[in-house]
Amino acid sequence: MAATECTPADEAVFAAGSRDSRIVAAVPMAGTLSTDWFTPDAYASVDIPIMTLTGTDDPINQQAQWDRISGIDYTWIDIVGACHQAFALGGCGELRDADADLIINSYTLTFGRRWVLGDMREETTNVLSGRTQVSLAALFLKKN
Repeated sequence: MAATECTPADEAVFAAGSRDSRIVAAVPMAGTLSTDWFTPDAYASVDIPIMTLTGTDDPINQQAQWDRISGIDYTWIDIVGACHQAFALGGCGELRDADADLIINSYTLTFGRRWVLGDMREETTNVLSGRTQVSLAALFLKKN
C-alpha cells in the first residue's frame, strides 16, 4: 500500500487529540523515545507523570532520552545489570531474576499506588522522591 498524505480531516482528528482521562500515569519499560514517527520534542505534550524503567545491559540510548526530556514529571529507574528480558522473561546474566523483580515491582506498584489510588503516605512519597532506596542496583533519577 502506498503512503498517502494526511487529508485536512485527518489533521483535524490529530489536532483534536485523543487524550483519555482515565490514563493518569504511565510506566514504559525497556524502551526509548523514538523519533521515527514523532518529532524529537513530541514528549513535551505529555501531561501525566511518567516513570520509565531500563537496564544498563540493554543499550537503548536511555541517557540521550534522559538528557532530551524536560518540562514533564519524569522519573527514570535504570537497573544495574538488567538486560531487555529483565522486564519480561528474566535471565540477565549476573542480575538475579528475583532482584530484578523486586526492583521493578517495588517501583511500578508504588507509582501505581500514588497515581491510581492517590496514596500520599510517607512510605509511598519517599520511594517516588528517591529518599527511600529500593535497591543499590536501582539508579534513581527524577525531573519535573
